[in-house]
Amino acid sequence: MEDVESRFLHLLQPIRDLTKNWEVDVAAQLGEYLEEVRWARGAPAPAPQRGGAVLAGLCGV
Repeated sequence: MEDVESRFLHLLQPIRDLTKNWEVDVAAQLGEYLEEVRWARGAPAPAPQRGGAVLAGLCGV
């Protein structure tokens, strides 16, 4: 049985690679983006914890 598994292991690898796309921390990424946008506009950046918490609340995380 192990021989069969090792033969087809290369077929499962692309599926495993695709699952990594879903391991993104959206709240953190949006927080960083908002900080960059605020910085570009000249607005003061919020406290690091507050910005992430606000985004987490908006995203339902």
